[in-house]
Amino acid sequence: MTRKTKRVVSMVICVILALAMVLGIVLPAFADDLEDLQAQEQALQEEKETQQLLLDATEEELAEATALWETATAELMALDAQLLEVGKVIKGLEDNIAANETLLAETEAELETQRSDLKEYYAQFKGRIQMMYETNATSYLEVILSSSSIADMFSKLEYISEMVKYDNNILAEMDRVEKAIVASKETIEQTKTQLELDKAQKVIEQENLEDLLALKQIEVDNLNSNKLAVILMKQEQEAYLASLDDRIFETQVAIENEESRLAEESRLLEEQRQAAIRAEESRRQQLAEEEERRRQEAANNQSEEDGDTEEEDDDEEEYSGSGASSQPTGGDLDGSNADRALSYGWQSWPGIGSGELYWPVDCYLISSLYGPRIHPITGEYSNHGGLDIAAQYGQPIYAAASGTVVESSDGWNGGWGNYIKIDHGNGMSTLYAHQSERAVEVGEYVSMGQVIGYVGSTGMSTGPHLHFEVYVGGGRVDPELYL
Repeated sequence: MTRKTKRVVSMVICVILALAMVLGIVLPAFADDLEDLQAQEQALQEEKETQQLLLDATEEELAEATALWETATAELMALDAQLLEVGKVIKGLEDNIAANETLLAETEAELETQRSDLKEYYAQFKGRIQMMYETNATSYLEVILSSSSIADMFSKLEYISEMVKYDNNILAEMDRVEKAIVASKETIEQTKTQLELDKAQKVIEQENLEDLLALKQIEVDNLNSNKLAVILMKQEQEAYLASLDDRIFETQVAIENEESRLAEESRLLEEQRQAAIRAEESRRQQLAEEEERRRQEAANNQSEEDGDTEEEDDDEEEYSGSGASSQPTGGDLDGSNADRALSYGWQSWPGIGSGELYWPVDCYLISSLYGPRIHPITGEYSNHGGLDIAAQYGQPIYAAASGTVVESSDGWNGGWGNYIKIDHGNGMSTLYAHQSERAVEVGEYVSMGQVIGYVGSTGMSTGPHLHFEVYVGGGRVDPELYL
């Protein structure tokens, strides 16, 4: 083997060793980055599992708190109903007392009339006695003894008998009237006394119920505050879980990009190594062919000087090894976060406003905010009077606050589809549109957080979502101010 051939072989070996060293340094470095990302994803998944367990426990706590609050609220309403019934009884007793007093007044007037009659009878009796006295007939015996004959005596006896009978009737009437007066007064007074006792007992019962109602109201308020605190904690946990999902997604994208970049770097390095090997083999083949040609020429010339010696070619080219290869580098994520934002839409969360209203659905993905926009169906520029929450079909819809259902309708309804409207008092009401199914009817009283329907796509809708509106003083306002 000539010295030139040895140099060529040595150069090929050096190139191969250099490429091997590059692969040995670059690829493990990429692999370390990939392992770090995979470890990060694993840690995030474990954190998500832990947070999910905490959320499950919070949901159980919320269910218990809600049950206690609903029980206390039902007891409060029962006490209120009892208080109302006692009030009705007291009103009835008061009416009876008033009627009894009227009857007493009428009875006393009647008794007064009877007393007047009695006085008249008494005056007549005294007149007759006076007449008898004035005629000197002071006794029945004198009347009999003064008779002139037996017929006159019987006539006088009959007269006297009638007078006695009349006197007895007067006395009996006086006794009857006196007894009627006493009996009437006793009956009326007893009735009045009993009614007043009954009223006093009902008033005491009413006061006791009012005390119980006040205590139960305090209990309901405390339970409601506890329920709201658990709801807030649940919302915070759900928001944190959502952020973990985002971070896991971003890590998975980074892992996929890193794997793609690693595969691409390996491919490029392998291609460069194979190209270098092929280039050196080609150069070695050319040099070998040149060497063979020179040997043939020397053999044909039969030169003694050159026949036994192999000369070195002064014009021999030296291998320069020029043309360094460049290592490809992986690009950035090419705006993956921006792409995700475009695909997922606006994001929101509970508590960005005053917190007066409960978040109406278990989803915080906002597809359309309150205010001016291009309508997704008509293409017209118009004002969007509510908040579109991109919940899944069939998800439960919750009452944002306690109140009375004032509207509940299915059908087109001007594009709202199936919808419900709740009056919360103090000039505030809320509306829930595009429902697949309604769970309450007009006149029902609903509590904050109670299921009132389910997400759908009825009416003018591009897909399942909840269109949520808030009215204050009869006008629509931005719901996010109160969530």
